[in-house]
Amino acid sequence: MRWFWFSLNMLIRLLPPRENGRRFDDRDRGWGWYFIDSSLKLEWGDWHTYWDLPFTSCVLCATQILSLSRNRVVFDATGKKFLDTYEERQKVIDANCGNYPYRYELLNGEQQMVTAKVHVERHIRRRKWLPFRVNDDSILVEFSEEVGSERGSWKGGCTGCGWTMRPKETVLACVRRMERERRFDR
Repeated sequence: MRWFWFSLNMLIRLLPPRENGRRFDDRDRGWGWYFIDSSLKLEWGDWHTYWDLPFTSCVLCATQILSLSRNRVVFDATGKKFLDTYEERQKVIDANCGNYPYRYELLNGEQQMVTAKVHVERHIRRRKWLPFRVNDDSILVEFSEEVGSERGSWKGGCTGCGWTMRPKETVLACVRRMERERRFDR
């Protein structure tokens, strides 16, 4: 099969261009199928489509902003467009965030001290074609200054990130765990 496929590709390259200057080997045209992430991509010339594989693809059902104690939903963005609710969302985030000192240690031992503005989000998702839902709580962090080894350079350091929370973990415990485990080095 490999010899046949190689021969077919070589023959296609030898074909003269059509009236519009295109050949079968143009970059915007494809032939066949292949897997990409958790999808199957089918291509035939200019036509292409993606088909999500069952039980491996995830569907986002809801996004919620929680209080810092994680026991109350303060904003539910389910079914709403992000840009339509941006100002309302920012007001809720400002009202339900915490500021924590954050210490980042570079590989050379130098320490950077910044303030981390933290809020909690919950993403409810499910596997495609399955009804069972999974809740993922995470903190979203916005630093007061750049953090990392590229701080102050033309590339710049990290100004914000997210970190997954463990079950029954407090926000402060998650921030401290992020201090120990998270690296902002290239």
